[in-house]
Amino acid sequence: GIHRSPLLLQFPSQFLRNKFLEWGIPEDQIDHMRTGIDLQMFEGYQAKPADHLRVTFIGTIAPHKGVHLLLQAWQRIEPEVRGKATLRIFGPPSHNPTYVSKLVSLSLACGATLEGRLAREAVSDALAETDLLVVPSIWYENSPLIILEALATKTPLIVSDLGGMAELVEPGRTGFHFAMGSSEDLERVLRDCMANPAQLDDLYGEDVIVRNVTEDAEDMETSYRAEIRARVEGESSNL
Repeated sequence: GIHRSPLLLQFPSQFLRNKFLEWGIPEDQIDHMRTGIDLQMFEGYQAKPADHLRVTFIGTIAPHKGVHLLLQAWQRIEPEVRGKATLRIFGPPSHNPTYVSKLVSLSLACGATLEGRLAREAVSDALAETDLLVVPSIWYENSPLIILEALATKTPLIVSDLGGMAELVEPGRTGFHFAMGSSEDLERVLRDCMANPAQLDDLYGEDVIVRNVTEDAEDMETSYRAEIRARVEGESSNL
């Protein structure tokens, strides 16, 4: 019969690639390629300084995104401590009204603000007014766009310590990890950042680079053209 080369699968995180290996997909069929993003929206980007720590969440308002963990952690911090900082939650409130209602109560109790949906063109401005972006998801995630955008703008991050989130954020270099699902451990990291905000200025360096979406597309096309070429050559050799 005619030999057919296996289809090449590409994953933006080593985490997801490893999961597919665990599920029995042959290693030579799976490739890792970090996702590129549209960097054009950050041309001329410049962070806007403030005299207080600005903590932000940007994403989908749903239980698996862990927004409640962030608000619970914030609520346990003494009012006189968190009063020297702000917490803003950006995300569409219409997906899960019951859950959003719970978040409204939590935010009122701890002084956070629910800002509603954030338009794509406004992400740059929101990050420019963010000193610490929190991604507290309680599922693994793969390669969250908002983390890549934070890396592109050198915005310090706090993320859950599993899956594609942990893989993207290097503790002490681009941000911090906390134990997934633990509002207590998230509180610990938040307190540490509030007590020593100068440590955020020491994060990042010139070697933190996020791929452009154009580069991503070119590399993917090159990879698949090579795969197609190998398939054609393999079929020809079996004729």
